[in-house]
Amino acid sequence: MDTVINLIAETIGTDDIGNQTVTETSKQVFATAKPINQNEFFSARTTGINPAVKMLVFFGDYAGEELLEWNGQKYNIYRTYLREDDIIELYAERHIGQQ
Repeated sequence: MDTVINLIAETIGTDDIGNQTVTETSKQVFATAKPINQNEFFSARTTGINPAVKMLVFFGDYAGEELLEWNGQKYNIYRTYLREDDIIELYAERHIGQQ
């Protein structure tokens, strides 16, 4: 694992006057960045997803988070794949509305 990413979980709640609020909980984990292969790219694009990054993390570090942050950019995790070697692949697209 050669880089550090933040895995981010969002919790939706309400404030004192009933407005919807989103609270983010973040944790740092080690990961390896890999390129998106051609099959993944074209399969995802047919469903309107724009794949940007694939991260490999230890299975025990991932708890179903929907977002990851890497190099100052946020990404939506749209698919995961658990390998036999206790590594989970996180496939992500750029988070809409982020820089």
